[in-house]
Amino acid sequence: MRYILKYVLSLVFFITLFNSSVFAQGGYISLYQAGLNITLQDGKIPYKNDNKTTDVTGFVTFTKNIPDSLECNVSAIFVHRSTTGTETTISDSIRVSDTEFRTSISVPKNFTFKLQPNKKAGQVILRFKYYKKNYPNTTNGWSSMESGKTWQTVEIDTIPPASFNGPSQICGEGIYTITNPGTITLENASGIATLTSLGNNQWKVTRIGNAVGTVYLRSTSSGKIYNKSIQINSDMKGTITGSSSIKQGLSGTITFTPDPGTNYTNLSWVVDAGAHTSLQIDPYNLKITIPANYPLYDTYNGDDVYVTVKGYGECGLMEKTHILRILPRQPSPHPQQ
Repeated sequence: MRYILKYVLSLVFFITLFNSSVFAQGGYISLYQAGLNITLQDGKIPYKNDNKTTDVTGFVTFTKNIPDSLECNVSAIFVHRSTTGTETTISDSIRVSDTEFRTSISVPKNFTFKLQPNKKAGQVILRFKYYKKNYPNTTNGWSSMESGKTWQTVEIDTIPPASFNGPSQICGEGIYTITNPGTITLENASGIATLTSLGNNQWKVTRIGNAVGTVYLRSTSSGKIYNKSIQINSDMKGTITGSSSIKQGLSGTITFTPDPGTNYTNLSWVVDAGAHTSLQIDPYNLKITIPANYPLYDTYNGDDVYVTVKGYGECGLMEKTHILRILPRQPSPHPQQ
């Protein structure tokens, strides 16, 4: 009997020591997981600072560090703390009953919290408390509120836009530096150009063979899209003005005006037409004279011919073309329909 009593006292001491060790390791109840059904911006909750509420949904679970014989009831809320420290409750109470702890982890509980118009900057804090009943070394009742998790908020309209530094036209390749880049892609580029990342916020656009077209260097960030238009060709930069049409037996002048900052040398002109007389007045002006008997295929509407100015620039030999219509001096009768 003496040995049995000694054994029982030892067992009681061991159980007491075990329980004290378990509860000394930390809180009785703690947050296990809090998931938000939104895409965070660098770990922050994004919002637009408009006159509408921002609703955020998700789920939360808790874990217990108590024996299954003890009840476990949890109450949680979401609080918004402004940049000045003012706190406001922004959700309904989230309740987890003892029967909702399958094992040591509770079932997921859905929630919605609301960021109020023009009061969204600051922090969102998940706080919870639990009811203690017959917990060792405590009195019965609700615990004080504990902070489970905290998120910063960020206004997505303040995310700086991407800016591009590089040529708007390339004949072979171009290097582009992008400030505040998001996800960088090259759009409308199939068969025209390729994109290579060089690191340090630099990308290279390379022309494919002699392909021509307009591609778009694109930065996508937080749903916003920023584009830079890039012309892939060897056209001279500038405008051709002057005569758009000349009648048989008359003359006209065509002028090429380079864009500011461009420099072309050895300019010359080519007129893709039959019998005519052209005189290059100076590098940028061409006078064209059409004979009275110039042969026309379309004696009613006239014929289109191409007038091209050529010169050496950043792409080597470059050119730009103008369409000129040669009109009949006296139109023939309108063709029968």
